[in-house]
Amino acid sequence: MARGGPKFGDERRRELAEAFMAGGEHYEKVRPGYPDAAVDWLVPPGAATAVDLGAGTGKLSALLAARGLRVTAIDPSPD
Repeated sequence: MARGGPKFGDERRRELAEAFMAGGEHYEKVRPGYPDAAVDWLVPPGAATAVDLGAGTGKLSALLAARGLRVTAIDPSPD
């Protein structure tokens, strides 16, 4: 059974990704950050490493690193 939501072919996915790549710098400037309380909730006591999958602008990665975690940030867009 197919899940809900829009279905995109490879061409449309590339088109959408290119739109972000063209505006990535602007997106980073206007995108809000994460509240400290949310990061407190997300990071379990004693955590030493984190993976930020779909890291985008790296805002969450930076917050995790500032807490002393070793972070691996992964994003398909070079921007």
